[in-house]
Amino acid sequence: MEPTPPPDTTLEKSHRPAYLGWLAGYLVIYGAVLCILQLIAYNNLKESGVAFDYPPLLLLASIISLGVLGVAAGSGLWWGKKWGWWLATFYFLYAFCREVNTLLNPTSTGLESTRSWLSAGLGVLLSLVVLLYLYSHEILAHYHLEKFPRWISLLLLLVAAVILTLLL
Repeated sequence: MEPTPPPDTTLEKSHRPAYLGWLAGYLVIYGAVLCILQLIAYNNLKESGVAFDYPPLLLLASIISLGVLGVAAGSGLWWGKKWGWWLATFYFLYAFCREVNTLLNPTSTGLESTRSWLSAGLGVLLSLVVLLYLYSHEILAHYHLEKFPRWISLLLLLVAAVILTLLL
């Protein structure tokens, strides 16, 4: 009989929770596409000479910031970094606040009322589902945040998201 080899004592890479890779991929792809489309739209806007309520450069910067936030959040989630969890959670809290703002003030979007309510309602639902997932025990344990009180992180990020929503 041959002796059994000793167990491998090397550190194993932690297992990524289910669906976290999908969420990270979604954030990276959506953020990158948002940046590219915004640059194309800005170029077309400059050439058209159409007047807007906001300076076009401010609009460009704000939407590209959302795209960069999405790419950074997705990358951080993929690599298992705590800052990735914080960015992703803020990203979806901010999306939640924007959609609630649209529900409360549908004329602000410039879309017809029915379409605005439907898309905002779906946005609220999607944001809540993702936030519940990000605050699940499995995800918090993966990012070693299980001892940090959930309500504190939720309150901090929600206040920042509400302020940003009200400013923009």
